Amino acid sequence: VRRDLKVVGVDINLDLFFAANDTLRARGGRLDRVYAIEADATQPSIVRKLQRAGAGRVDMIIDDGSHMPEHMIASFLVLFVEVLRPGGVYVMEDA
Repeated sequence: VRRDLKVVGVDINLDLFFAANDTLRARGGRLDRVYAIEADATQPSIVRKLQRAGAGRVDMIIDDGSHMPEHMIASFLVLFVEVLRPGGVYVMEDA
């Protein structure tokens, strides 16, 4: 287990994230390295929000956002260029 591993979730609405946290805690899960940011991944302002959360550049992005092509392209252009480390992995779910 990597001790420096951090998971940062980004969603436009964190209601489901908080509900999942409650379920995970009830089952004995740990959330000490799991963070969530309420943001629109298609907007450049997400870069600043990630930096403030201590997650400036990341090794992996799993994009499971909007399934509308124009949103998928917009989030890719922001996240791949500004957030993903060189050599990192970008996964676009349901593309």
